[in-house]
Amino acid sequence: MARRSDSESFIKAVFALILLCALGIGGLAHFAQALTALMIGIAILCLGGGAIFIVWKLRLRREIQLAITLGIVGVLLLGLWKAIQPPPDWVTEEVRIMSVRAPQATVRLSCSVVLGKQQYVATALRTYPTIAAASKVLLSLLNQKTVIYYDPANPAEIDTVYRVGWKGTFGTIVAATLLPLPETPTEVTGFLGSALFPSQVRVNLAPGAEVPTAGQTLRVYVNPENPAELSLVPRVTAGGARDEPLLIGAILILFGALAFTIIAWQKRNEPLPEPPIQKPTTNAFSGAFRQDSSALQQGISRAATLREIDWYQFEKLVARLLSHEGYEVTRSGGAKADGGVDLVAEKAGAKVIVQCKHWQNWKVKEGTIREMIGTLKLHGGNRLSLYTLNPSTNPAGQLARDQSIEIITENQILARMGAIGMDRFADLLDPANKHCPICDEPMVLRTGGFKPFWGCSRYPKCRGKIEGS
Repeated sequence: MARRSDSESFIKAVFALILLCALGIGGLAHFAQALTALMIGIAILCLGGGAIFIVWKLRLRREIQLAITLGIVGVLLLGLWKAIQPPPDWVTEEVRIMSVRAPQATVRLSCSVVLGKQQYVATALRTYPTIAAASKVLLSLLNQKTVIYYDPANPAEIDTVYRVGWKGTFGTIVAATLLPLPETPTEVTGFLGSALFPSQVRVNLAPGAEVPTAGQTLRVYVNPENPAELSLVPRVTAGGARDEPLLIGAILILFGALAFTIIAWQKRNEPLPEPPIQKPTTNAFSGAFRQDSSALQQGISRAATLREIDWYQFEKLVARLLSHEGYEVTRSGGAKADGGVDLVAEKAGAKVIVQCKHWQNWKVKEGTIREMIGTLKLHGGNRLSLYTLNPSTNPAGQLARDQSIEIITENQILARMGAIGMDRFADLLDPANKHCPICDEPMVLRTGGFKPFWGCSRYPKCRGKIEGS
């Protein structure tokens, strides 16, 4: 459970780091785009790294491995350089309009009125929210009736606005003129883009441009080199190609891949070198065998310790050990499903069920002991014996003692072998002297896949296999 919790915490930490990187690169406005780019980049790097790993695990000529590796790195760098280049034109985006603040349009009206036998003309100003609204009613104002106010004491003084003591009468609008617009532009406020966190922007329209309304969309063009810079007309990106050193590096790496390809082609007829096979080193046994050093050196001069042989040699070694101790041994393990029984040893009417665990790093746990208890009930027998390299955990050892299960560890196995004579086990202690767990024929070291392995010499008739180191 601890390992699973640690892995989950690591995955969460990596994902949180990716989110923070995307937020730092794109901000709230471009978070989704930055996160997508990061995920794509990580996926490409993982694929490229996996391809390079596979290439170096295959048995290929070194020049070919270098050529493929440089080719992958060069293509990745070239793709990265291409990805960071700005587009030739500014990017088209849509602004969702939230509010509009436009300067008012003003119309000058000339109003004619007849007082007595004299005709007078008064001037008035009317304002409209937009130039479009003013232009729409401009022609319809002509010949309309309107109220005119005049001073009874001086009828020549008239106005379109009421004053105290003045009287009103009807006049006629004879002219309507749209005054020049002020220099104040129309200001549009809205949200740019349709990302998870759209940014709020303000766009100024030129005086006289058609004024949009809230709820509409306005097409704008965004500078890819500076997203804060907007334009209402298409524009060309000012900057050219960037990061030329990255491009030059990618080209040089690709040329290196080409050079190694040419070298590999020239060496195509040369045989591939065989992978070196390291012979196992000889470790001296200690403890009870030091007093018999001459026999020990003669018996294990080409042998390895119990930890350097494979599980099948270990199983056969235990069987031979029991045979020398007077037991009649029947093997039921090997490459077949053994049902929890590797060996059955019988002597003087006693039947011992034997399980062999050639575990290099793991201790015997309580679950293994419980499985052996079930095996004894299933197959019968007088007692259980477990041969292993490592000691058991405290709960497993206590359970084994309670159930009279014998656990024989590495030192005990070596002591019993020394008492019999180490030379009797020399062939089984040689890591290179492997036999097939299916047919018991000799095995040969083969290369293929991701690492060397031992395969049956009768392949393909027999497909026995033991992992190599």
